[in-house]
Amino acid sequence: MPGAYLLPMSSDPQLLNNLTELPRRLDDKARREAVKVGLTALRARGRKATTAIPGGFRLLDRDGNCVAGDNYELSAEDVIRFCNRIP
Repeated sequence: MPGAYLLPMSSDPQLLNNLTELPRRLDDKARREAVKVGLTALRARGRKATTAIPGGFRLLDRDGNCVAGDNYELSAEDVIRFCNRIP
């Protein structure tokens, strides 16, 4: 299948565990970066997660106002970049 990314086949369970753990670590890092600047990173779950943007993020301030990602369109990388721009 052209353009498809296939995980390497390996008999090493540690390698496969590390590959599946990377997205979760990135999500955790996005949440930590948001907390450092006084924001909360919420991830879309259930009905909020659309097929176009599964599990996107939204950033909220302390009062619950949406700062970025109104429709949960931010990725974990977007959250980290946004938070790093805040002094």
